[in-house]
Parts: sequence; structure tokens; C-alpha cells
Amino acid sequence: MNKLARKIAMPTLSEKASDFYQRELNRLYGLHQGRHGACPLQRVATDFERLNASLPDNYIVLKRLLDALFEELEATAAVVYLLPNITLHAAIDRLDLPSKVHAKIVHPLRFGISALEASGTTRITLVGTRHTMQSDQLAEYFEEKQIEVDFPRTADILALDGLRLEVFARGYSQRLKIAMEKLLARYENTVLACTELSVLNTDASFTDLARLQMAAAISALD
Repeated sequence: MNKLARKIAMPTLSEKASDFYQRELNRLYGLHQGRHGACPLQRVATDFERLNASLPDNYIVLKRLLDALFEELEATAAVVYLLPNITLHAAIDRLDLPSKVHAKIVHPLRFGISALEASGTTRITLVGTRHTMQSDQLAEYFEEKQIEVDFPRTADILALDGLRLEVFARGYSQRLKIAMEKLLARYENTVLACTELSVLNTDASFTDLARLQMAAAISALD
């Protein structure tokens, strides 16, 4: 494929998360190219409400919806597929997709684990949706690589999930950013596994799976 024609395909999931990904991809692409320019990104319309209603683990419904989504992504002839929802990848990993399709998926957990291993980090505080912080669904990815996983305290889990829902509804605000940083100040080696919380991480203060995922997608364009 002509290098100039290489592009990223991204389903439009939640509006705020998708817009955040597009802005950040444009910024990273500009840095990567050393000049201003829009990232070659093709957004694919998706029925996110039906997908979101089936998360995190209604796999029977998710399989049907995701199989259809990946047919649309394949039709784009993109180099890589970028899904702006961390939790969704646990469902994708259960799909019986061809290996060439799996190879195109920019998996945020894989790149997050690689970053932690490179830094020698062996214990983390995993922060995400309420489900993520109260189950082993995503924690298992880290524990398989001998990275111990802690979660925030129960009161903080509820507060963080409240912040996540506010971002989902209204987007970024300085008030929400400060509130998140205050909640997470008591924890060490924090890993953000939620796109809405990544929206608030404007200083990249934490190990941020969404931003690692986007950086990997930009590199794949080379």
C-alpha cells in the first residue's frame, strides 16, 4: 500500500470519547510528522447505544454486533483499527476473527503492559469503569504478566465512576480534572483503563492506555 494512502479506521463510539481520540490523534500525528496536518483517520458509524448496553460481558449480543462492525472496518482497507473504548477489547478478544484482523487491532492492554514492563513496574492501581474496578475482567491481562493489580477504595470507585459518567455526558472540565487528580493522589502506579478518565488526563500524569493506544496507531502508519 502507498504510504500516503495508509490510514486508521475508528468506529464512532461515544461522541465525547471519539472526538477526544480524533483531536489527540491529530496532535500526535503532527508531532510525528514534524508539521501540522490531520491524521489520516476514517471514522465508521456505529450503533454505540446497542454496544454500550451489552457491555461489559453480554457476549452473545456483543459477538453479533462486533462481527458486523469488523466487516465494516475491513471494508475501509485501513492499516489498523482503533477502538476508543478500553473495556470493549475484552469482548473482542473472545471473537473468532481471522488472525490478520486481530493483528490490525491496536490493543491498549498489550501496549500498556509493554510500557509497564519497560519501566520495571510490577504493581499497579487499575482505574476504569466501576465494573473494571470491581472485577477481574481487565485485571487478568496484567496478572498474566506477573503485574499485581490493586483497586481504589470503594468510596473512590464510586466517585471515579461518577466523574466518568459526567465526562460521558458533558466532556472535559477543569473541575472534573482536579477532582480526578485529587482522588488518585493517594495511589501509586495508576493505570487509566477508561477513555472518559483519559479525557481528564491532559498532563499525561498516569499510565494512560488510551494515549498509548493512539501513539501505537500513529506509529503503525510508517
